[in-house]
Amino acid sequence: MKPARFPLVVAALLLTACGKIEDPSLYPAAAEPGLAAPPVKPAVAFSETRNLLWGDLHIHTSLSYDAFTNGVRALPDDAYTHMKGGAIMHAAGYAIQNSRPLDFGAVTDHAEFMGVAREIGDDPEGRRLREVLTTGSRLKMTAYFLQQTLKMSSSDKRRESFGADGMEKVSATAWDMVKAAAARHNDPGKFTSFVAYEWTSMPDEQNLHRNVIYRGTAVPGRPFSAEDSDNPEDLWRELDRQRAAGMDALAIPHNGNVSNGLMYADSSFDGGAIDKTYAALRLRNEPISEILQIKGSSETHPALSPDDEFSGHEIVETMLSASGAKSKPEGSYARHALRSGLELQKTATLNPYRFGFIGSTDSHNASTSVDENNYHGKLPMLDGTAGIRNGISYLLPDEFKRGMRWNAQGLAAVWAKANTREAIFKAMQRRET
Repeated sequence: MKPARFPLVVAALLLTACGKIEDPSLYPAAAEPGLAAPPVKPAVAFSETRNLLWGDLHIHTSLSYDAFTNGVRALPDDAYTHMKGGAIMHAAGYAIQNSRPLDFGAVTDHAEFMGVAREIGDDPEGRRLREVLTTGSRLKMTAYFLQQTLKMSSSDKRRESFGADGMEKVSATAWDMVKAAAARHNDPGKFTSFVAYEWTSMPDEQNLHRNVIYRGTAVPGRPFSAEDSDNPEDLWRELDRQRAAGMDALAIPHNGNVSNGLMYADSSFDGGAIDKTYAALRLRNEPISEILQIKGSSETHPALSPDDEFSGHEIVETMLSASGAKSKPEGSYARHALRSGLELQKTATLNPYRFGFIGSTDSHNASTSVDENNYHGKLPMLDGTAGIRNGISYLLPDEFKRGMRWNAQGLAAVWAKANTREAIFKAMQRRET
């Protein structure tokens, strides 16, 4: 979409908002009797030959800027309640609960501006956001969210409204909330929670995001974010330093399908040749990749696997940008990366792309959206109701109807000896996923 058209999009949304538009899909046929607590779940017994455990290592709450500006108010405790099989309220006003509880999970709020949107400043941008969120219709909120998506809300403006150290203090408090919730909900044998976050690098609107998962309670005072560096090699080096200090962690790439060929490229971030040092650095820090989630499959693409009749399964190739440009297939999909790794081994003497696969959701509703017959979407204002997903509730151009291309998926599965942080983390390191 060309930038010049965007004001027309917003105008259309706001004009539509002048009339009262009700979305019948917001209201379930029967009223919920109340929010159910998580069911009592028996502990998983230790097994030398492994247990198959299911989880979600990619969930956002209102501590993430994009979730909050989409109307989400749920917090990490709510996310764990949902993962454990309880019911919580969706931002669109209805109760959500999955058909079965998970065995493990992690809240992975964006490190960048973590918690900041919840503490709105008194600058013009902050006042506008407060006004829209408290008095605006859903359509006005959607218009505002699309504006923020395009602007990405500059860090300079945010810092100005919070003062010299304000943003850092707010984010430190949010990080404490993430750690505390993980501690409260970790129940060895029954449910395992991990301290985690998302490193959200988007160079030139190309997706290089990673979820960082910590092995235990030893974690840094603050997350290493894309504000520190948008180069994944810098993230890996930071994780190496943390590991040397007793804070073991791994990074999980996701949505390579919209990385424009950068996620599994045949060169380093700065365009240099991949050598043995690069390969060893990546292998130490990224034993697995997330290849299935709400925003599509990153396994393979019809252009890369023309003889595979299933290669077009859940393909989403529109980049996360206003332009709606298509992502380059080469370097964006895991199956192609496995082949590239074998070829690179000849020159680098070490294969950088030797990794296992997982799925997760990337839900921004503090939930795991995987039940096909009970799907509640990724972002409330873009796909939170059946009416929005079918393109009939909002007057949006096709390129902004992204929720129509998203689906109920996926989950991470691991073969672990026990349902504990140590056992599951080791399974991911072994790539038994």
